[in-house]
Amino acid sequence: MLHHAVALVSGRLNHHLKGQLNSPDDLVVVTSLTDHEGKPAASARNRLVLFVTDVARESAARSVRVRSGSGGRIAVSPDPIHLNVYFMLAGNFDPDNYGEALKVLSHSVQFFQSNPVFDHRNAPEMAEGLEQLSCEIHNLSHEVSSHLWGVHGGRYVPSIHFKMRMIAI
Repeated sequence: MLHHAVALVSGRLNHHLKGQLNSPDDLVVVTSLTDHEGKPAASARNRLVLFVTDVARESAARSVRVRSGSGGRIAVSPDPIHLNVYFMLAGNFDPDNYGEALKVLSHSVQFFQSNPVFDHRNAPEMAEGLEQLSCEIHNLSHEVSSHLWGVHGGRYVPSIHFKMRMIAI
């Protein structure tokens, strides 16, 4: 389900950005900023990169279902696990295109402000098993942000962190 959720969000965002910026090329790519050797990923150059920074269980969604079983036995089954996926949108543009990174990020914030929730009504291509996704900006402290950039290649580029809520597995 994680890959379906990320693909839905990135596809929708890419469609929006291509229309807003009159671009024939895809602007959003789901990848890391660096390859396995720590070098800049070629596929991430001059793109808005979406990469997952964390996956965490939604603690508020815990519950257990109790059902009567055959022969008077009681069956206990846990509800699906609900996950929150944290992701970064990073404007990974060449230094001479720094303004383009800021423009793409601005349009991305506008997109999520206008489309905070995805469900089967407004996103009919949503995979079966996903009911609803919501995306919101997730603020990071300067220390956490510095650590995160160190883990993901060390070179800061204009970016914004999001929390995608409630992916049920």
